Amino acid sequence: LIIWLISFLKKGEAPIWAYLIALLSCYIFGTLWFCYVMGAKGSAYSFTQALMLCVVPYIIPDLLKLSLAKIVSLRVKRIIPALDSDSNCDKK
Repeated sequence: LIIWLISFLKKGEAPIWAYLIALLSCYIFGTLWFCYVMGAKGSAYSFTQALMLCVVPYIIPDLLKLSLAKIVSLRVKRIIPALDSDSNCDKK
């Protein structure tokens, strides 16, 4: 939703920082949820412990996937111009 909102507001392709903000928000909310669930089960984790367990091992793979997705989306948009976010489906 964050990437969609930024690309909608900027009227074009979302910049790479938008993807990083979206990824960071997933990490934060996921870590908070993990702390909440584990605390409810009786084994509380600090935010730092949860980050080390749930986020740190996935940072590099997630950044690689993010980069690959950005590259693939740009190449697909060159091949299929109708997928460009500036195009209008009502035009014929």
